[in-house]
Amino acid sequence: MVWPLVIDYQEYPINRHGSHGELSSMRPVIDIRHEGMIIKALVDSGADRSVSFKQVGEVLGLDFTHDRSVVSNLYGLHRCDREGCELNPLCLKTYEKPLSFSVGDKQVVLPISWIERKFNVETDFMLILGRDFFSYFDILFKQRDEQFALFPHEA
Repeated sequence: MVWPLVIDYQEYPINRHGSHGELSSMRPVIDIRHEGMIIKALVDSGADRSVSFKQVGEVLGLDFTHDRSVVSNLYGLHRCDREGCELNPLCLKTYEKPLSFSVGDKQVVLPISWIERKFNVETDFMLILGRDFFSYFDILFKQRDEQFALFPHEA
């Protein structure tokens, strides 16, 4: 593995509307590995912590059967004017469970907030890597070039 790892932005998810109404836009998405599976994850410097869906976690082999859910305190995943909307993250059950994965040859273990809402493949990111991911890497976003670079921290 050659560090820093320079990654081109990817068009993902395909049906997400960009800020000007066009279909999708280029995003800082990285492929991570978990037990032989490749997962597309958005690197999001604006997210306080890493978030995914319980449904995605179950596909990855995580078991939530004996875990207690907590009331979510996540913001920014859904905007709705309807008071009490069941899709609002503040109304969803959330499970806190770590995920172990690798980026290149670097091992990462992050606490993930797994929300109990159906994953929509056309509009949702499988995994959002928040600023807790930055404890493993320094990240340089080059928006104009549609690239970002990961500089691993020494172990």
